Order: sequence, then C-alpha cells, then structure tokens
Amino acid sequence: MPPTAGGEQAAFTPTPPPAAASFSVWDTKPPWCQPWTILLTGGGAVAASWQLCVAWLGSLPCLTRPRFPPLRSFHTPWLTVPVSAAVVGWWGLFLVLYPAQVAQFVRDCESRGIDWRQELYRDD
Repeated sequence: MPPTAGGEQAAFTPTPPPAAASFSVWDTKPPWCQPWTILLTGGGAVAASWQLCVAWLGSLPCLTRPRFPPLRSFHTPWLTVPVSAAVVGWWGLFLVLYPAQVAQFVRDCESRGIDWRQELYRDD
C-alpha cells in the first residue's frame, strides 16, 4: 500500500467494481477474507479437532489397557462433530448467505435508481 502524507501506510480500502453486472462481494474484501481462505481455515479447524481427539484418546490410561485394543485407534466424533457443524454454519453464512444478501442489495438499489456504490460505502 502506498504511504500516506505522514509516512504511514493506509488501511485496506475496498475498490468498488465498475458495474453491478460484474459485481462480486469478494472484490470488496481483503486477501485474507476470500473464499479459499475461509474454506482452508474451516477445513483446518475440523482437521485439528480430529487430531486433538486422537491425541486425547491415545493419552487416556483406561483406553490403553490391552483389553481395549480397538479403542486405541478409535477416532471419536465428540469434538469433531460440533466443530464441523460450526464450520459448515460459518461457511453457509459467509460463502452463501452474505454474498446473496449483498447481491440482493445491489439489485434493490438498481431497481430504485440508487447508486449502490454510494449507498454501500456511505457514512451515516
């Protein structure tokens, strides 16, 4: 980012796209908030919860006794299922609902003859 007059770096400012026909909500987001980062972060959270379950179960003395050999390699869903549900909800919110709502906003503004770029970025 170019430095400002005081030598400081300016904060991220989204650049609105030129027309609604080519509008993508992701054009207004910084690089760390793109769909691929949201998917990777969620997938990483699910994988980490799975590995945490494996590590936790492997350290329980009651499951490492010889009479429970199948349980030593058992991957429990007790942590992974809630984490997965939260991640799927997060994906649905940010990858499906949010872009759909912004696209609806743009369509509504255009149908009323309002410049959606000014409406979206106005300071109230």
